[in-house]
Amino acid sequence: MNRNIFKITPSMQEVCGRNNLKRGLKSQQSLFTKANTEQESATHASFRVALEIAKRGKPFTDGEMIKECLIAVAEEICPEKVNLFKSVSLSANTVARRVQDIAENISSQLSDKNGHHEWFSLALDESTDVSDTAQVLIFIRGVDKSYEVYEELLDIDSIHGTTTGADIFKGVENAINKKNLRWRNLKSITTDGGKNMRGKNKGVVALVSKAVENDGGSKPLVLHCIIHQQSLCGKCLDMSEVLKPVISVNFIRSTGLNHRQFREFIEEIGENDLPYHTAVHWLSCGKVLKRFFELRAEIEFF
Repeated sequence: MNRNIFKITPSMQEVCGRNNLKRGLKSQQSLFTKANTEQESATHASFRVALEIAKRGKPFTDGEMIKECLIAVAEEICPEKVNLFKSVSLSANTVARRVQDIAENISSQLSDKNGHHEWFSLALDESTDVSDTAQVLIFIRGVDKSYEVYEELLDIDSIHGTTTGADIFKGVENAINKKNLRWRNLKSITTDGGKNMRGKNKGVVALVSKAVENDGGSKPLVLHCIIHQQSLCGKCLDMSEVLKPVISVNFIRSTGLNHRQFREFIEEIGENDLPYHTAVHWLSCGKVLKRFFELRAEIEFF
């Protein structure tokens, strides 16, 4: 028995209607996707600007000024994108939240790394800020099983009272416990030359070494800050015979008139200015000597 198979084909009108519906649906979906993508880009831009503000130590209120600059640039270069730039939130409160979120994320990453490294070393530095509060900076350098080395700021401990070795050690101990570190994995500690740091019995180094040995580790290697060593060498090295004739050119920088005239003179011949030597800034010795040698002929003529 033959059966006739009838194939029902839709009319052209129905096909066009379906295509229109599909295009309308895709257009709506792309509209929502585009809006979502633009919002994500604006959020990422807000985080990046907040990071740059924090890295440079600028006030959070600078975010609003930066946004106005971005809008001004967009109006000149790409006017069709002005609304997108306006959607970037850079108010002071927003920047503060962004910086806090970034700090929490970095702290979380550091905590995750702390659980995977084999050994680590610490570097401590204590100084007083403008409010006469002692700030102890604790830096960590760790090595994991794959021999990947990382270095980060572990913690900052504010000390409002005395700054004895026991007080500083308490802050270091809190940072070690908070980051889930083990004393026995500490292999080296670097400090400055303060008595509260290098004290034989009650200094931070002695207390840290005792904590490491109590946890089953070997006594850590103790190092003195290399930067402080260079500073001490710079102060003890007698360069007076070399610096005396060079420092005599400070008359160029001592008065505004002399400096203006000298600056105009060297600008005419395409040279840069001469730095000013101060005994407090010991690194300026090398810079002044080098620049003086380069401009010795111009200085003599002036």
